[in-house]
Amino acid sequence: MIIDIFTHVIPKRLYDRFDALPKKFGCLTSRVPKVTGLFDMEFRMRLMDPYADYGQVISLSAPAVEEVAEPALAAELARIGNDEMAELVRRHKDRFFAFVASVPMNDIDAACREVRRAVGELGAVGIQLYTDAAGKPIDTPDLLPLYDTIAAARVPIWLHPTRGPEAADYPAESESRYDIWQTLGWPYMTAVALWRLTLMGLWDRHPGLRMITHHQGGMIPFHPLRIASAMEREAKAKAERTGQALKRPPMDYIKALYHDTAMGGAPAPVRCGLELYGADHVVFATDCPYNQIQWGYDLMNALDLDAASRKKLEETNARGLLGKG
Repeated sequence: MIIDIFTHVIPKRLYDRFDALPKKFGCLTSRVPKVTGLFDMEFRMRLMDPYADYGQVISLSAPAVEEVAEPALAAELARIGNDEMAELVRRHKDRFFAFVASVPMNDIDAACREVRRAVGELGAVGIQLYTDAAGKPIDTPDLLPLYDTIAAARVPIWLHPTRGPEAADYPAESESRYDIWQTLGWPYMTAVALWRLTLMGLWDRHPGLRMITHHQGGMIPFHPLRIASAMEREAKAKAERTGQALKRPPMDYIKALYHDTAMGGAPAPVRCGLELYGADHVVFATDCPYNQIQWGYDLMNALDLDAASRKKLEETNARGLLGKG
């Protein structure tokens, strides 16, 4: 079986709630309504029909609930999304292998409660977090209770990038242009989040906490020596300031995580990821329905992997992460 570990939905009940909000779908308001496979499950099934022995792990699409709603409403939207995804998995187990829960990152107490409910009562296999928490840095101490709760639940984090057009391309401008905020900004924010989480010592605090990054870890595999050198320098400087030293070289922590192949079907960046992370830490994903399932299949053929490595990417690594060996 091929397990597509990072795909997205906005179940119709949740879609309608988003659509009624003043901010609607946030930074993706112009795009989400055009992606029918997010909310029309009959259409979604037709997308999947040509692919036998294939299943998806579903998570909510951007925007993050905290991007469009204040804390109490964000918590409600997360609960609705998780309930609806759990029902989709129950009704379509042959198509949707499992679901990853969302939490309101602008209300950490509510987020911790939702982790426990979604995993313990609904059967979520992981928690999706974004690369910032309603604008707050991913390594803010305020988030430590959430990381502690996820670690205690023994499920992985699915790390999804976010960045809006208000993050300008140049200091003299008030907003990003030409979709640069997403196209280049999201991979950048993934790298930022990994860098910051590593230097805060998250994986020394929770050595068993696993993470799957979207889009091959963003910029990480394309500048590995530059990033590793800078991270080591900054880790040393932090240790000198605080007396808190990392137990391992910073890049080792990132290599020990998992990184998906959702690169729009382009083999070259996935080869970079495989070279840096190794086949034991790369997992198959398409980002469906934003990208086509067929692109994922074509990618795997283009990579020309040996049978054992291909099996790891398509199934074995995912089963280990999901606890479905």
